[in-house]
Amino acid sequence: MNVVRRLMVAFVVFAFAGGAAMAAGESGGTSLIHFRPGSERLGDVIPYFDKGVYHVFYLKGSGWGHIASEDLVHWRELPDALEAGKGPGAPDGQNCWTGSIVKEGGKYRLFYTGKNSDDPKGEQKVMRASSPDLVTWTKEPD
Repeated sequence: MNVVRRLMVAFVVFAFAGGAAMAAGESGGTSLIHFRPGSERLGDVIPYFDKGVYHVFYLKGSGWGHIASEDLVHWRELPDALEAGKGPGAPDGQNCWTGSIVKEGGKYRLFYTGKNSDDPKGEQKVMRASSPDLVTWTKEPD
């Protein structure tokens, strides 16, 4: 199965994850057919394939969660990719909304919508972060 087709399968599985029953005896967010994050809601999914690993970033609370799989069946949770900014003036202080990821040279770039109704620069703006490995993300200044 080619990469595009696998990503489409992953998207469909995640899009309809809410209706699937949890597998008996399994803990946390794992079922027979999909990943489900503990008590958080799973929002927009942002799939990314790199070096034989399927990464799925998703909206989780006010930030971005992150899981990875080599086979689209067995998933492992990775550290959250993004958290809302700290402080009342943070441009993404209320929420980190959907976005996308690209690779530029040897670095990954994450673009997302930052929300803060109290920010004098505007309620919503395009924000960015970078990573050397898709796991450790650093927000970049305006």
